[in-house]
Amino acid sequence: MKAAIIAGCVVLSVLSAPAAHARGDLCAVVLEPPANIKKDKEYKEDAWLVIRDGPGTQFLRMGKLGTGDFLWTESNCDVHSCDDSGWTHIVGIPKFDGPVDPDKRSYSKGWVRNKYIQEFACPEDQAQTPASLPPPKIPTIGDPDPK
Repeated sequence: MKAAIIAGCVVLSVLSAPAAHARGDLCAVVLEPPANIKKDKEYKEDAWLVIRDGPGTQFLRMGKLGTGDFLWTESNCDVHSCDDSGWTHIVGIPKFDGPVDPDKRSYSKGWVRNKYIQEFACPEDQAQTPASLPPPKIPTIGDPDPK
């Protein structure tokens, strides 16, 4: 039941996001990985999603994110089209970057695969969420009721 409520909140925040496809900053959370990734002997819940320095597997690995990590992203869309490359540009990672910096020059940057994150409009108070809070259990298609 708790997972259904969390999933519903994520869906509502995505559906109610004004101009979600407008160019600009969004928030995102790293989802639970699929079963095949969890079965990998090197899988770690807090470090499994690779951040790269460009939108593709040919680009250098810069680090890893974990399930529930909060991110600031830049939409790959403008008013006319969306980039369907399958990659999202990360413009900040609060657990690494600390509190909100108005000019965002010192933020971590990189690229992650779209299918492993959920983007949504940043509520004003969520953009300042402390990185020290434990991440919630995130539902996935394969596991709709994580415990």
